[in-house]
Amino acid sequence: MQKKLMEDAELLTFIRKDASNGMKYMMDCYSGFVYYVVEGKLKGYQQDIEECVSDVFWDFYEKIDTIDLNKGSIKGYLVTVATRKAIGKFRKLCRNKSDATDEIETLDFGVSQSPEEFLVDSEKKEIVIQEINKLGEPDNDILFRRYFLSQPVKDIADYYGMKSNSVSKRITRALDVLRGRLEAYYCGQ
Repeated sequence: MQKKLMEDAELLTFIRKDASNGMKYMMDCYSGFVYYVVEGKLKGYQQDIEECVSDVFWDFYEKIDTIDLNKGSIKGYLVTVATRKAIGKFRKLCRNKSDATDEIETLDFGVSQSPEEFLVDSEKKEIVIQEINKLGEPDNDILFRRYFLSQPVKDIADYYGMKSNSVSKRITRALDVLRGRLEAYYCGQ
């Protein structure tokens, strides 16, 4: 983890010293990843996807002085911003359409859920995300890629330069830790 934190710190320093080249380098490194996150929320809205990706990097640049690497990585920050911006953009698109209810039903909210049930599920998802983030790198990123981005184990293994069975074992161990934390959380309430 310390090596990853150092790489992020170096990138922030590079951007602060040479904003143009630093942001270009960062976008080269992370634009595919951010695009993937945004596309997952805005499928079928190509122009809006590209605009949203640009907005994510602009937001990063505007808030570069407030980024605290002790709270998370640059990748984690970008994923959070990308997800929020994409959801916000989707909601705006739905409001602007006359058939907004059809658009909202395309999201996987569980059509049979009441608003109360959906709110409870949303709160549970937030707790799960917080607990996943506590796992640390690379386990939190591996779980995020596998279960939130639905990436195949082989792709994750290729990204980390690991064997597929090693990634599967990391996922199993991380899920066991996560299960224990969540049981403690819910039983402790």
